[in-house]
Amino acid sequence: MGSECQFCFSNYDGTENNGTGKPPKNQCGTISEVKALRKLENQSNKMNSPTVKNTSERSSSKRIVPRLFLLLTILTIMILIVLPKLANWALDFGIAPEFLNRFLSLLSIAQNLLIQILCAAWIFFLGGCFASFLNVVAWRVPRGGSITGSSHCPDCQQRLPFRDNLPVIGWLGNGGRCSNCQLRIPVRYLLVEIFLGALFLLITAVQVLSGGSNLPLRQIGRLKGFENLILFPQLDLICLTVFHLILICLLFTFTIIKSETLKIPRKVWLVGLVLGLLLPLIWPSLTLVGWEFGQREFKTMARGSSSQLLTLGLGLVTGTALGLLLQYWRPAPEPEHPYVFQGTYIGEEVAALSLIGLFLGWQSALSIFLFAVPLILVAFLSRLKWKLFSPSGCIFFATLIHLFCWRLSTSCHYWPSGRSDWLGWIF
Repeated sequence: MGSECQFCFSNYDGTENNGTGKPPKNQCGTISEVKALRKLENQSNKMNSPTVKNTSERSSSKRIVPRLFLLLTILTIMILIVLPKLANWALDFGIAPEFLNRFLSLLSIAQNLLIQILCAAWIFFLGGCFASFLNVVAWRVPRGGSITGSSHCPDCQQRLPFRDNLPVIGWLGNGGRCSNCQLRIPVRYLLVEIFLGALFLLITAVQVLSGGSNLPLRQIGRLKGFENLILFPQLDLICLTVFHLILICLLFTFTIIKSETLKIPRKVWLVGLVLGLLLPLIWPSLTLVGWEFGQREFKTMARGSSSQLLTLGLGLVTGTALGLLLQYWRPAPEPEHPYVFQGTYIGEEVAALSLIGLFLGWQSALSIFLFAVPLILVAFLSRLKWKLFSPSGCIFFATLIHLFCWRLSTSCHYWPSGRSDWLGWIF
């Protein structure tokens, strides 16, 4: 019985060619040649497909990132090291002194600008790294997972390489997809990394680079800017900023978890509770405002003194009470996740405000409560999606407002602060 060539559709009989079973050559050649041609055709079609094109574009974008980093490294070395050495060497030999003096003055301006850009990029990158870690915490812990182990794709379970874990760069380099299975990664991860990186930079600028101009009861430092941060670091301001950033990261984690209508795991809150109790006992200068009324200047409390313990305890109790009040008063019911995960949980209002009272003091907990209530009312009355504007999210933004306006709010006699006295509270 005759057979048909799959490429040129010509017929041949397998018994021909002296009974060897080998088909005769047709217009397109032997069957082996046909298979080779079809293989090349399939490969060409695969290379022209949109998926392969997108993959090649993503691979080319991956190559752009290290090349750009290498170029910036060479430029930094040239501006900071090579060019000043060559200019000073030329001045020693008396080569064009007027031109070189002008060149060195312009080079010093470029060096200061480059140092500021590098410091800002480093702080932004550090905030993005914390955002990437908080995304892992917000995804795994409420679902009963562990934060240990390497990051992997939730679909193909492929371990992510180091370059894919870099904040912002990893998402953009892969085009928002997994490098192995091409699963689309939500843009929320990119936005969270950009937002927290910019927030780290903003808080550092407001609190450290300005000499602590937003902090109450402290004298504003004279050393400002990135240059003084590197050459003459103020360790008390740096430690205080790190302490406040820990609180911001915890509140931001609560906001991310509630944006997915999940409950706050109690273990996350306990981590913040331990840090809020332990760090002030190690560095008492982290507690800016004591529990007393009518404070006029900053005084470092003695480590483990009754005043420090009373400040921490009163802040924790006040924040917890305000959280319970806000949880009871909530104008809308808390949305529930369609899947129930086992574990112990805590209310978002209690978790957020109790940590605020512990980290910042009972006066700050009451101040942030007064800032958060109007935000919650606006979110509820405007009928926005509750999961995007949860009470923990409103408390988070209220905390940012309080931190940026902390010194300004203490100038108001009737606003809850360390400088308010009994008459201010009564009248």
